[in-house]
Amino acid sequence: MYTSFSPDGTRLYATLHNGPDSIAQYSLSTPWDVTTATYLSKSITMTQNGESQIRGHSFSPDGKKVFVSGTTSKCIYFYQLATAWDVSTISYVGYYPIGTTGYNFLSSDGMMFFNHTGSTLTKYLLSAPWDLSTLTPSQTLNFSTHGFYVTPDGKSILYTRLSGQRSVIKINLQNPYDLAGAITSESIDLSAIIPAANFYAVNFSPDGLKMAWSNYTSSIWSFDLSKPFKINATLKII
Repeated sequence: MYTSFSPDGTRLYATLHNGPDSIAQYSLSTPWDVTTATYLSKSITMTQNGESQIRGHSFSPDGKKVFVSGTTSKCIYFYQLATAWDVSTISYVGYYPIGTTGYNFLSSDGMMFFNHTGSTLTKYLLSAPWDLSTLTPSQTLNFSTHGFYVTPDGKSILYTRLSGQRSVIKINLQNPYDLAGAITSESIDLSAIIPAANFYAVNFSPDGLKMAWSNYTSSIWSFDLSKPFKINATLKII
């Protein structure tokens, strides 16, 4: 299950693998605390272009646009929301053939990071913000993961390992959003806390003090961090 949150942590979005897959919306009465999540009976099933197995998704900062990666068609789909952060108001715009299965990705106004088949992270530049037709490959990084998170300052990437390992790894970038010279800086293994499962997404609050994991079997765990994006500091499960 791939997950994302609104910037204030009051909304949770989850990719549900229910054939065809859908994105469901939840409300959190306590920001970033997944134990307070309530399903809002709002979801969108995505079947355009014969798609039946969607994976990662990425919302724009204003909550009015969303990219969704498709496994069946190996495409990225673009949708708009008439009401910010409300998936019941979503409408289909178009798609871009990316050519491989993508597990998760993040977007910003001028770039997109896309995880190809869990083995390569590619940075794309967009000459027009959120316009898939302007995508240009820029850099790649060997990257064995399903899910990842780029910090708001672009100086670090945090990701989950493949093959059922329940750990998060942090790599630092020498220059913001520049994949060249990426160096592993710290990691944490949570296998003693979290049951065995394949982890698919890791999310953080913008201030780096909340962390959330999700796995393929529709479970989510959230943690408090004592220091922003410092995963090997003191953690407290919420």
